[in-house]
Amino acid sequence: MHYLKLYPSKYLSVADIPEEGGELTVTIDRYAREKVVSDKGEEEKTLLYFSDFAKPLVLNKTNANSIALKHSPQVEDWKGKKVTFRESVTSLNGQERPCVRVK
Repeated sequence: MHYLKLYPSKYLSVADIPEEGGELTVTIDRYAREKVVSDKGEEEKTLLYFSDFAKPLVLNKTNANSIALKHSPQVEDWKGKKVTFRESVTSLNGQERPCVRVK
């Protein structure tokens, strides 16, 4: 079991990527700007919702760029498009940590 499963999240995270196969393919339904509570307090973020997966993704610029290059720079065109996520590593405040990236 991935250690992040010990810390449930209401947003798509590395813990949601299947250990077997290491990828999660979902279908984009919509996006929305919503308030998200994090260590930094409450911030407005873009969330990406899926028609076949319950948790939304907090969409960062890196993943947005990858989806735009793969499908379209117009977010309205993303509905119905498939996207595959995988586990990766990023550096945050000088520390490496697991993250979700578009394949």
